[in-house]
Amino acid sequence: MRKPGLSAVSSRRFKGRWLVAGMLLLIPVIAPSSYVVGTLNLIGLYALVCTGLTLLMGLAGQISLGHAAFYGIGAYVSAILSVKLSLSPWLGVVVGAVIAGLVALIVGIPTLKLKEHYLALATLGFGVILFIFFKQLKELTGGLDGFYGIPPLRLFGWEVNSDAKFYYLVWLFVLAGILFAKNIVHSRVGRALRSIHGSEIAAGAVGVNTHRYKVQVFVISAVYASVAGSLYAHYVAFISPPLFDVMTSIHFLIMVIIGGVGLIEGALLGAAVFTLLGEVLKEVVPLVVHDAGGEFEIVFFGLLLVVLLIYMPDGLGTAIKSAWAKYGSRWKKKGTLSNAGGAVPTPVALAVPPRLERKKPTATAPTLLQVRSLTKSFGGVTAVKDVSFDVRQGEIVAVIGPNGAGKTTLFNLITGILPPTSGRILFENRDITRLQPYQIASLGITRTFQNLQVFPNMTVVENVMTGFHRRMRTGMLKAGLRWKSVDAEETEALHRALAWLDKVDLSHRAYENAATLPYGNQRLLEIARAAVSNPKLILLDEPMAGLNPQESRELVEIILNMREDGITFLFVEHDMETVMSIADTIVVLDYGGKIAEGTPEAIASDPRVIAAYLGDEEEVV
Repeated sequence: MRKPGLSAVSSRRFKGRWLVAGMLLLIPVIAPSSYVVGTLNLIGLYALVCTGLTLLMGLAGQISLGHAAFYGIGAYVSAILSVKLSLSPWLGVVVGAVIAGLVALIVGIPTLKLKEHYLALATLGFGVILFIFFKQLKELTGGLDGFYGIPPLRLFGWEVNSDAKFYYLVWLFVLAGILFAKNIVHSRVGRALRSIHGSEIAAGAVGVNTHRYKVQVFVISAVYASVAGSLYAHYVAFISPPLFDVMTSIHFLIMVIIGGVGLIEGALLGAAVFTLLGEVLKEVVPLVVHDAGGEFEIVFFGLLLVVLLIYMPDGLGTAIKSAWAKYGSRWKKKGTLSNAGGAVPTPVALAVPPRLERKKPTATAPTLLQVRSLTKSFGGVTAVKDVSFDVRQGEIVAVIGPNGAGKTTLFNLITGILPPTSGRILFENRDITRLQPYQIASLGITRTFQNLQVFPNMTVVENVMTGFHRRMRTGMLKAGLRWKSVDAEETEALHRALAWLDKVDLSHRAYENAATLPYGNQRLLEIARAAVSNPKLILLDEPMAGLNPQESRELVEIILNMREDGITFLFVEHDMETVMSIADTIVVLDYGGKIAEGTPEAIASDPRVIAAYLGDEEEVV
């Protein structure tokens, strides 16, 4: 039986991969030159490192300038165990991968809390430290004199002692590594990683444990590099510290950028382009520039990197893929997920539940959210001051106030984005005051944002599927190995996402990139993403902002229908017509403090509210 979700398009691509694999098998026969095969072996080793680095950089958006260190760990551990302790080289490969993973875990936990250039500098420093260790621990590593006599690998009694034999081994690892990585991309884990890249704040708000996923993918990428380093050591039989210096890490980074950050196949393309250009330069440069040494190569690749970042910021592989899709491709079918490299079918959307009669919470409805004396200060400025209120189950509560009143800060406190200075927040009588955003989301609180936070690196349906993250259980290993349960879980998430897109009238745009949607549709997309996991409470931060009157009316209908399905709402809004028409209770803030709370009728006639926010009474009634 075919796996759920396998379309005709993906089936053809699967056959195409077998064709590519067959062509790879024939290369040593077609081109038996040791130089050609040796170059392809080097490309394979680099591609393996870059595949892991693409998961880290392209999916999660985390920059590393220290991956040559993990490459070296694999090489040295495998060499030391097989030469000095006479253990099986394959045991050395495994132990090297385990040690590299543990080192990545230890390094990643603190450093991956850093962002952007701070993270790059931290990983650069780690790479420098490991290089010094490789150079100074002469008794273990041989220092600058190098480590000699590393035995070749053996497989079922078959000694991998030639370029052609190693070719089949290394490309088996490359294909397995790419398959594992692509399985991760097409899963709950892959969407979580891309959501971190797209908007870390929004990722946490839908239940993604952002730090844990960043550390996990850092460890996985380190293991990729370590395995490649071990294979390299047993291939060349000699290693030395300069092979694993900072410049090697920069070379890996350049390969990933050339191939296309975020494109798994781009790792292979980037490694091939970089290696082949390097070989060409070695032949051409001495004929043009005498005594150029390695400086010319550094200058050339530096210029190439600048040109790519200016004219092809997404990389050569992505540019080729886009050009093919635009000008020469007729195989692209509706249902292909952008940036995913695969295709899923367009299933029939689940039926939208019939609308219920309008209802409001009863006086006996249980209290869902309790805010008690909540205060947040930034230095000498108090953004939220001693605010208390309740939200009952099934209620629509509005928070209003002039600009700067502390409304968004209040939402950030409730959802864990900011820690309060004092006060408590209870959800279903559980204290959630100090919980992380993903923990709060897992309890059933989701939100939208005043400034749109859709994931621009995903399609519309993938955005909504990410909102279902907390209801899914697939982890990194299961995703990479593509266990049967993964397909069933993905199918359920896809159907639920399409059903919610149907509710907000976006199902016809499900497979478009989310960043291409008009502003109003992106608002609806955020709401669908917040609602798909069936939360108990949704916080809407200015949902009507930027909408025209017709879009606002449609959104009001959507909110009321969702309330009928059992969802409770707390929302911030400046559109007073909307507030007065749908809110059961209104909380008014001014200068961070609560000045009034009550029904729309009571708030409309409250002189403190009129003076602070609403203006003349005639405008309210």
